[in-house]
Amino acid sequence: METNPISKCAQSSATRFDVKFLRTLSLLSVLVGLSGCETISSNPPVVTSAMACGDVRVEVLTEGRALFVSRCIDCHSLPLVVKYSSEQWPGLVSKMAGRAHLQPVQREAIVAYILAARENGLKDR
Repeated sequence: METNPISKCAQSSATRFDVKFLRTLSLLSVLVGLSGCETISSNPPVVTSAMACGDVRVEVLTEGRALFVSRCIDCHSLPLVVKYSSEQWPGLVSKMAGRAHLQPVQREAIVAYILAARENGLKDR
């Protein structure tokens, strides 16, 4: 039995369409899967009077939060304040202070804010 050349062409076109369709479907599946990847840009906790303790005033914490939000976001998404330990945060902020053009007093305010927010956030859990 001879195959009709027109039917061969139709089968070939259908096969190409199926392959293109499957490729497109696969690409869309990958893109949908990647959309769930972690690109967390946290909303840093707002400063409250409960966060101030000892000689750390609310004004210093408020300035620290403002700097954390405005300077850190220039290079990367804002990490959750509980992502790193209280021991790790000062070193991390110091490491990035040059790139963020932070003065020592600004660096201290950011660290004070992060540590106070971290402590407050851990109490809430």
